[in-house]
Amino acid sequence: AALNAPIAWTFTKVKAQGSLLGKDRFLPHYLIAPGELFDETKHQKSLEKIRAELKNEGYLHAQIVDKINYNNKSKTVSVALSLQEGARFTIDRVAVQVTDKTPQAAQIQGE
Repeated sequence: AALNAPIAWTFTKVKAQGSLLGKDRFLPHYLIAPGELFDETKHQKSLEKIRAELKNEGYLHAQIVDKINYNNKSKTVSVALSLQEGARFTIDRVAVQVTDKTPQAAQIQGE
């Protein structure tokens, strides 16, 4: 091995933290499996996938803070993701315009 060879860090686990309910459901979108070498590019792509999934569920202003923990003794890496949902849905103003002036009869039938 060369003296200046980069250290190969082995990924061990990812965990979710924060106030978001059911946050563990986003962890399957993390692309690095335990036992694989840690790859910064794959890590960033994982964060993008999780952000996209958060948006898909309506968390439009979600924040992900990632903390990468390096264990020098075992040459392993664990990742903690803090998921903060932010504002989920914001409705500023709703306007209803009635265009049909014909009164509609509504019938409720009981049994």
